[in-house]
Amino acid sequence: MAKRSIVQRDFSLGELREEFLERDDLELRQRSLRRARNLSLLPTGGFKSRPGTSHFITGDSLVPDGFAQVKLADGTQFMAVWSAFSLTIRDSTGATVATLTPPWAYEVYWTLPYSGTLIIGCDAGIFVIKRPVATWSIVAFDFDWPSFGDQRQPYWAFNPGVTLTPSGTTGAITLTASAAVFTAQHVNTVVRYGYREILISTYSSPTVVTGIVRTQIPPTYEITLDVFDVGLWQVGDTVNAATSLFSGVIVQSDQGTKKVWVLTLSIMNGPQVGEEISCSQGTAEVAAVTTSTPKASTIWDEALISTAHGYPKTAAFASGRLVLASFRDAPGVVAASSTRAVTDFRAGADDDDAIVRGLEGVRIAHLAVTGDLLVLSDAGTYVVPLRDAVLTPANFNPLLIDKRGAKPTVKPAVVSDAVLFAEAGGGRLAAAFQSGNIYLKWGVRTVSDLHKHLFQNIIRICPPSPNDDDPRVLVVRGDGKITAATWSEDLDSIGFVEWETRGDFIFADVCFSAQFVVVLREIDGDNVRFIERIDPAMMLDCVRGSYFPRDPGAATHLAGEAVTVYQDRFFLADLPVAPDGSIAIDGDEFPVTGGSSSVPQIGFPFTSEAAAWPVEMMDAPYVGLKRVRATKFGVSVQGSIHFDMRCNAKSRTVGAYSFGDDLTQAPPVSERIFMAPVTGRPAHHDLAVIRNDPGPWQVLAMTQEVTD
Repeated sequence: MAKRSIVQRDFSLGELREEFLERDDLELRQRSLRRARNLSLLPTGGFKSRPGTSHFITGDSLVPDGFAQVKLADGTQFMAVWSAFSLTIRDSTGATVATLTPPWAYEVYWTLPYSGTLIIGCDAGIFVIKRPVATWSIVAFDFDWPSFGDQRQPYWAFNPGVTLTPSGTTGAITLTASAAVFTAQHVNTVVRYGYREILISTYSSPTVVTGIVRTQIPPTYEITLDVFDVGLWQVGDTVNAATSLFSGVIVQSDQGTKKVWVLTLSIMNGPQVGEEISCSQGTAEVAAVTTSTPKASTIWDEALISTAHGYPKTAAFASGRLVLASFRDAPGVVAASSTRAVTDFRAGADDDDAIVRGLEGVRIAHLAVTGDLLVLSDAGTYVVPLRDAVLTPANFNPLLIDKRGAKPTVKPAVVSDAVLFAEAGGGRLAAAFQSGNIYLKWGVRTVSDLHKHLFQNIIRICPPSPNDDDPRVLVVRGDGKITAATWSEDLDSIGFVEWETRGDFIFADVCFSAQFVVVLREIDGDNVRFIERIDPAMMLDCVRGSYFPRDPGAATHLAGEAVTVYQDRFFLADLPVAPDGSIAIDGDEFPVTGGSSSVPQIGFPFTSEAAAWPVEMMDAPYVGLKRVRATKFGVSVQGSIHFDMRCNAKSRTVGAYSFGDDLTQAPPVSERIFMAPVTGRPAHHDLAVIRNDPGPWQVLAMTQEVTD
């Protein structure tokens, strides 16, 4: 009976689907685990217990919903914390430095840091959080408005087939549409006729509103031509006069009378009789010219961003431009500011002008920038190349690279030079990345198929912290758990493990150069939301440190709950927290302060577990795959406290105190290989290592000794 030892040192793929149980023949199994709970995968191939969390702030059942970092011009960092009804600014200790009235009715869509401020997009518009001197404020994001001219905001023709007729060119006028396009929400919004702004002041009906002309509407001229060729002189075409240099846009056209009605763009006196006038496809001579009242025209548009048409749900900075997209009534439109200022959206053809374009038949979900600009939509992923060119109106040309749709409610995360995003439906994670040696080409692939059970209803993707020694992406799921992802440099290998806590993870993001999570926990019968920092120094969750855990106030955030106190590998579990936050600990039970430099941690424990795939088939000379069975299970650990080894129905604790150890000293740490017998004949062996108690725990390899 031959015996062999099968050693696994690479666990970089994390936990795979249970369907791989019979696939001993696959190399994937040799780099993965059957179960991986509350672990961190290491670049060396091994794994350790995941970091704990330190308590940052406590809210009630409505606070907080989310947060974002505010970095002032001097480099000082703060956290903006919001809910549907509140907005607070916190410093790095969690202390409140300002309380502001939130402008939104319910939801924050996105945040972007910019020049010492934080730009926020929400269901009430775009706003800016700032502290110019000492006082915090939140103000509206205002588009540039020169002393002479119109406000430089983006515009869009929401109703291209509908005509608009103004009753005059100055002052208070009536606007009449040929179809029902107006609502009461149009009051205090802007429409443009003849590229001149009109502020709507009164709503009369779905087809009639009144407004104030901000800048005089240019005159309309009735021009009679000497010839009117079929197919020429179309509404919307631009005409130019050869001598007077008059130019305008055709708003009406009548072939039978050889007349066109032209809204002036330049040279307000109009063209001259007898001069040549041209359109895009032909020329004619002006036979007669008269001034006309404003005509019904389809050449009109409205403010893209307004109460009438909604606000952008995604934003990014690219090539010095603020790029906005995912508008409610124009879901395929991308609006990029000029390079002159992020508040200047005056569109044009010059290189520094703003860009307002639409993608036909798509609903944009997200924007992401990683060298190039990625546009994620319900119909696929588009890329706007930026690496080798500055973005201009001339080269803005989104290219479709993949037809996978993106989930609109889950913001993507930039990882190295790739973008991770939730596919439409929320049950799959995809990566957009570049490949190639000389010529780089964008592509998209689903990265979660081998781990499908770990991606049920993705609700948030948190990017890695820039200061993490072992960077990870946190994928928050609808079931309150997190799937943590680590990756190789070229994204060729991505590993996933599951994190859970006493409560539900509901949000995650980066602030103060660290990852933070929002956790909903039941505390003394009430639902309480906490913001907690992912902290490698913590061995527990929701930790508050105190040199005096017996004193009132030590753990008021967990009053009424049973907690664990940990210090230097010593710990006491299931200790009740009194209403005043004190914890009853006998003086000789626990050192707590005894000469240690570390602060005792007070929080909730969590269990880390790793289960190996049972080796059941092996290659044998001459016969190919041959069935084998495990007789021993081993694990190699480094700098680890005691833990349990489970072999089918039997478990035993290893690495704990041994006979003769000084029990007044901290529990020992081990750097050795532990072996345990495997007994029983189940259909498939259950072989696992479990860290139940707080403390350091790192696994380098697992071994199965098998025999045929």
